[in-house]
Amino acid sequence: MAHDIPPVFEVTVEIDETYLGGNWRNKRKTVRAKGAKRGRGTTKQAVFGILCRNGQVWAEVVPDVEANTVADSGYAYTEDLAKIDKQQIQIIVPTQRLASGKEIGEFDKRDFRYDAGKDCYFCPRDEELVCDGLNRKRHGKVYKIKDAETCLRCPAFGKCTTAERGRGVIRLDEEELRERLEREYNLSENQAIYKRRQEKVELVFGHIKRNLGVSSFLLRGFEGVKAEMAILSICFNVRRMISLLGRKTLIEKLKNALQTQCSLVFNLNMGKVGLWS
Repeated sequence: MAHDIPPVFEVTVEIDETYLGGNWRNKRKTVRAKGAKRGRGTTKQAVFGILCRNGQVWAEVVPDVEANTVADSGYAYTEDLAKIDKQQIQIIVPTQRLASGKEIGEFDKRDFRYDAGKDCYFCPRDEELVCDGLNRKRHGKVYKIKDAETCLRCPAFGKCTTAERGRGVIRLDEEELRERLEREYNLSENQAIYKRRQEKVELVFGHIKRNLGVSSFLLRGFEGVKAEMAILSICFNVRRMISLLGRKTLIEKLKNALQTQCSLVFNLNMGKVGLWS
C-alpha cells in the first residue's frame, strides 16, 4: 500500500485506522449478537487514513484483515482475543505473564490442576478448591480451598499463601483460550514470526522523545524536518555505538577513520597540484 501514498505532506499529520459501518442500534438483533460494536472482530470495513492539519485527508480501504496477526502483550486482553479467535484468525501474542519473564514459582496457579467435570481446582498437594463466587473485575470465577484450616495446617503455608482464609485462584472466562494462545506463542515457527515484530522503530522514537527530550520539531517544511531528523538519528546512532563498543573503543575507531579520511584527502589534493608527479 505504501506505493499509493500521495506526495509527502509538509505539515503536521495524524495517522490512524478505524472501522466503518452502519449504526449499531439499527442492526438486527441476530447481527448484534455476533460480535462487538468496535474494532477488529466486527463485520465493519477497515480504513487506514492520514489527516493533514491544513485540511487534506488521504484514506485507503484495507481489503483484507484476515491475515495472521502479531501483537505485543499490551494488546493481550482475553475478551478481545476471543472475538478475533471466533473469526478463525491466528494471533501470535504473549500474555502479560509470559511478557513479564518471571519463572513459574513452586505454587504458581499453573501448578494447580483444573477438573472441568467437577469445576474445581486441585493444588499441588491434591487439596480441592471449589468455586466461591465471581470476580467481575477480571471476568472470571474465584476458587477457594474448602476448609481454611487445611491451608493453615499445610507445611507450605507461608509459601503458597499467607491468607487466613486459605489459598484462592481465579479462572478467567477465557482461560482455555489464554492457555492455548500461550502454547501457540511458544511454538518455534511462531517465535520466528514474532521476532520480526520486535524489530520495530518505536524504540528509536521512544529514545528521541523521552531521553533526548524532543517533543516537536523546531523547523517547518520537509527539508527542515529532514535535517533535524538526521541530527537526531546521528545522536541515537552514537549513543547506540557507545553501548555496543564502549567509549574507548568508539573513540579509537573514530580516530582511525578520521586519520584514514584525512590521509586520502591530503593525497588527493597533492596529486591535483602535481606534487606527487
